[in-house]
Amino acid sequence: MNADFARVLALLRQEKGISQRKAAAALGVSQALLSHYENGIREPGLRFVVRACDYYGVSADFILGRTLSREGSMLTSEEILNAAEPGNVLQGSILATLQSKLLSGAVGVLFELLGKLGDKAVINAASAYLGSAVYQLYRHLYRSSGANEGYFALDPHACGLGLADADRKLAEARYAAALIEDDDVVFLDGGSTVMRMTEHLKPSNALFVTNGMECAFWLLERDLRVYVAGGALKRDTASAAGAETMDSLRRYNFTKAFLGAGGVTVREGFTVADPEDAAVKALAAARARQTYMLVDSSKFGRIGAASVLHIDEASVITDQAPGREFQDYAEVTVV
Repeated sequence: MNADFARVLALLRQEKGISQRKAAAALGVSQALLSHYENGIREPGLRFVVRACDYYGVSADFILGRTLSREGSMLTSEEILNAAEPGNVLQGSILATLQSKLLSGAVGVLFELLGKLGDKAVINAASAYLGSAVYQLYRHLYRSSGANEGYFALDPHACGLGLADADRKLAEARYAAALIEDDDVVFLDGGSTVMRMTEHLKPSNALFVTNGMECAFWLLERDLRVYVAGGALKRDTASAAGAETMDSLRRYNFTKAFLGAGGVTVREGFTVADPEDAAVKALAAARARQTYMLVDSSKFGRIGAASVLHIDEASVITDQAPGREFQDYAEVTVV
């Protein structure tokens, strides 16, 4: 039996949050024997492997480290080789099956983790994004085959204008809104990207602080507790900035801050066009335990006049995965 079994067995117990003694009792072995199994000192028999699979709710292939899918979806090397064309090039059908199983396993793991959060809004936001992405791909495939698109809810002209993309980007706001918990103290900046969040906020006891007048209005419409950071209003954004705004923000200790940015690069970090806006965002982030930057994929590679934060000082929520150079420095969530 390979070393993966011992590692996975120990991780499954830790993930379940139980002691070695309790797991051993449930699996019908002594604690000392289970310790030997988890440390790779001894190998169990088939009967124990079956009991462990039933107890942890995983497949034998998963517990043996042969697949990342807990349900055991996998292709054997024989299946792949037998289906390969001359030169070991995979046929289209077998490649599609392979990718389907890989994605199925990844989605299964994703929703298992989301299920542990117990937050329906987060689960629905993730499902809506994935469903929209599949819809777009299916629509393009249907169109390229020359089939009738009249059966789709979105007409061909609208889809060509990018309205499907716009709908998918709203998943950013839905996902961010779902991160807010009942006891949070939240800062929302006055930008249009963060403003979308207000449409998806659920009733809660969270306290919201914003420097955006329009954002404050929408928060009030949803019967949420809201405080406005005072200061001089900017005509183009109806958001407060300047010394009074900064003094106001210093009174708060935020659990979460949600900010927008006009540009993101590895070297310059998150940037905006207005230095006063940058100062407000930077202070809000400094007063927050966790900062989230809501930026769509078009912002990556752009540089604004004023820097807000370094690339590694905030978690990124975006609609498309950026290049590897960004993911190496920042925590990126694609929704």
